[in-house]
Amino acid sequence: SSGINAEYGGNWRLKLLIQVGIALYLIVGLLFAAASLFFFVYLECTDKSQAPHLSRELNSECVLGNFWDAHDLWHFFASHSLMMVILVVIQMEKPCRDCYQKYKACRQAAEEEDEGGETAKSAEQVGARYAPKPEVLKVISLVD
Repeated sequence: SSGINAEYGGNWRLKLLIQVGIALYLIVGLLFAAASLFFFVYLECTDKSQAPHLSRELNSECVLGNFWDAHDLWHFFASHSLMMVILVVIQMEKPCRDCYQKYKACRQAAEEEDEGGETAKSAEQVGARYAPKPEVLKVISLVD
């Protein structure tokens, strides 16, 4: 536990939350992908190798709610599995966003304590003297 605390600035709960979020999104995404493959492969309702008027005869009854057929459900599950992939990427990006917020706070503090009492107008004017400490910009490993 002390290794995790030291690595993420004492906030091991946030690291755990990020890992749980990634795992949850991956599991749900895989379930949606499996459902979409089922509807695409096993409940196929068209045959693209046939002429349209012959392929139309393959149309099956509605599967859900007397409204949606297997192709509609394939679209639903496939789009939701792709959304889960996007949510995994967003969840993995959280530590980088936290590092940037720490960096920004460090820069603001450095600008406020500028020795002439004047606040610098840009980060370039602050100079290398106020560069953030290395642990502020450290990349956080989500997998041990």
